[in-house]
Amino acid sequence: MALTERYGVPNFEEIEGALTFHAPRRWGLRSSNGLTLALDPAASALWLIWPAGEGLLPSVGTTTVLEAAALDIGGERHFRLGARSPTLLREVFYFLSGIVHRAESTGESLIDAIQDELAAWEALLSQPPMLDRNLRTGLLGELWVLWSVFRDLGVDAIESWTGPLSEQHDFRLAEEDLEVKTTLSTSREHTISGVGQLVADGCRPLSVISVQLKPAGNGPGVSLNEAVEKFRVRLAGDHSALANFNRKIASAGYRHVESDRERYCLRSRPQKIPVDELFPRLTAEDLSSIVGADRMQRICKVIYTVNLDGLGLPLEVSRLHDSSETHEDGELYD
Repeated sequence: MALTERYGVPNFEEIEGALTFHAPRRWGLRSSNGLTLALDPAASALWLIWPAGEGLLPSVGTTTVLEAAALDIGGERHFRLGARSPTLLREVFYFLSGIVHRAESTGESLIDAIQDELAAWEALLSQPPMLDRNLRTGLLGELWVLWSVFRDLGVDAIESWTGPLSEQHDFRLAEEDLEVKTTLSTSREHTISGVGQLVADGCRPLSVISVQLKPAGNGPGVSLNEAVEKFRVRLAGDHSALANFNRKIASAGYRHVESDRERYCLRSRPQKIPVDELFPRLTAEDLSSIVGADRMQRICKVIYTVNLDGLGLPLEVSRLHDSSETHEDGELYD
């Protein structure tokens, strides 16, 4: 059940529509904590308001976007938390919605729910203003694979995405690991960082997912912001999965930037290439046999490029995970 139905939180489209009327608006939520959502279009501000009671005013820490204040409403003391930010209004909405869901569904105290969500928010805002182009397209490639896994596994797919957690490989599925490589080149040339990146974890099979992108122009495609928003819409009814997704994209370096409007589409169907004895790779054992074990210990970094043209098979969702059930239809880049 979506937040709109469960707790009376309006969807963001309703918030955007209310902005055009230029008049303040309030939504009384179905909340045991007496929560109210308030919009002030003149200030581009969105607030969560509740009776103060014996509680303490939340501390917003180091963030310069969010504000917390005490105010008088009808002779009673209330607290207000939110932000005046036209460029981050959507993010503020998801942040406040997360507080509502956490406070009402987990049994946490309201102040604990707020502090937990604030910690996640500040982690998100501490990221650099914008990823460089290679990192953005790399994240788009990982999101394409995540979308494909999501179509089979539903929200459980978010747990399988281990790349943002600095794990050895980008995805850990039930029976195999996946390393995602994305390129804008017309050939499948991918940069491999280190002699351990393409080493299997124990006896688990490892495959590379080769994703080729190109600028979408005026055709179908998606920007990184749009891809992230598609996931947030899909996960809106499951706060835990949405929070997990938001934490992971923040760890991957993502931050919504209005100027990031570069849209991409698939240049070709992604390929799945098993990392086996035929795969072109370098390992520590390979280099040690050439330079010797003693000198190998002094080699700190190895970065090389491989060409994977003609290897593997076109990736279909069914090859990512054995599942007879499909949870979602459609492509991320449609």
